[in-house]
Amino acid sequence: MTATPTTTRAPTTSRTTTPRRTTTSAPSTLPPAADGTNVAACADGTCEVEVTGPTTIPIPGSTLAVLAITGDALTILAKSTTIRADAGDTIRVSGVVVKPVAIVGGSAVLSLTKA
Repeated sequence: MTATPTTTRAPTTSRTTTPRRTTTSAPSTLPPAADGTNVAACADGTCEVEVTGPTTIPIPGSTLAVLAITGDALTILAKSTTIRADAGDTIRVSGVVVKPVAIVGGSAVLSLTKA
């Protein structure tokens, strides 16, 4: 009798993998602001500035006051209203949209655009 060759295969297994969670952390440095620290560039309602601590920013027909920058938030006074804002928030004041781009170590980069 002639033996028939046989092939042995390893058993197949299936695994379920769990996707890795990625976490985003606050940046350790601020991105550069297009207008640097020149808040006067905001007078027309369009600018990107870095502020460090209490700062008054001129906007068309009014002013915007950064009262404090603590942790990951800043406190803004606009039209007699105190507002707490985190990075990424959007605030509308006197026809201007104010958006904190980033907040790091007592400094913030703010983007202002006309609404």
